[in-house]
Amino acid sequence: MAILMVVAGHCDGGGISLDFAQWFPYEGIHLALFTFCSGYFFKDAALKRPGRYVCKKLRTLILPMYGYTIAYGLLVRLLHRWGFQIGGKFNLHNILISPLNDGHQFVLNMAGWYIVPLFMVEILNCMIRAFFKRKGWQIPEWIFFIKRYWRNMWTGFHL
Repeated sequence: MAILMVVAGHCDGGGISLDFAQWFPYEGIHLALFTFCSGYFFKDAALKRPGRYVCKKLRTLILPMYGYTIAYGLLVRLLHRWGFQIGGKFNLHNILISPLNDGHQFVLNMAGWYIVPLFMVEILNCMIRAFFKRKGWQIPEWIFFIKRYWRNMWTGFHL
């Protein structure tokens, strides 16, 4: 159901319409789905060394994001020489800062917009769990999902 809602949210009247679209904001499901995934694939072993978990996520999410940003930037720069008018300039702002905002600076890499929100949600998930574990609090797993889902859903949390 969540995948169908993400697709319907991207179509926005372009062929997929669910009857309750006016009452239920599809866009609210995107980050809630990331939140669910960050908890679903989370292993308690990460709580023993949260710093190592953050470094791993930097290495597996953020560094590759910068790698393909540079690759797409170089491709766009090459296409500009041949007369194509696609994407922004190949500069430090578009290489280092823009990927953190939206990731649309080179147009071709637009599909990677979710990397930074996913990274942030995964790190936040780990830090919250580590905090509760150090306090000795036993929080049922379903509370993590419900709390994040409804907060993201009704506050319009978007980056």
